[in-house]
Amino acid sequence: MVADVLTAVRKAKSQARRPMRAPVRRAVVRDTATRLQALELGRDDLAQAGSISQLELLVADEFAVEVELEEERPS
Repeated sequence: MVADVLTAVRKAKSQARRPMRAPVRRAVVRDTATRLQALELGRDDLAQAGSISQLELLVADEFAVEVELEEERPS
C-alpha cells in the first residue's frame, strides 16, 4: 500500500517536472478502510520518503491519490 501511494506521488512530481525530493504540501489517499489501516502502519515512512507535509486518508470504494506540491521557489 505504501509503495502504491509513493508511486503515485513520484508520478505527480515527474509530471510536474519537479525533483523527487520536492516537498508535497498535501496528499489525499482514498481507498477502502482495510487498505487505509494497512497504510497507517507505514504512514511515517511514506511521509518521509515522499516529503509529504500533510497526509489525509479518506475511505472510498476505489484507490486514488491526489497530490498538491509546494510552490516552486525561485532560484
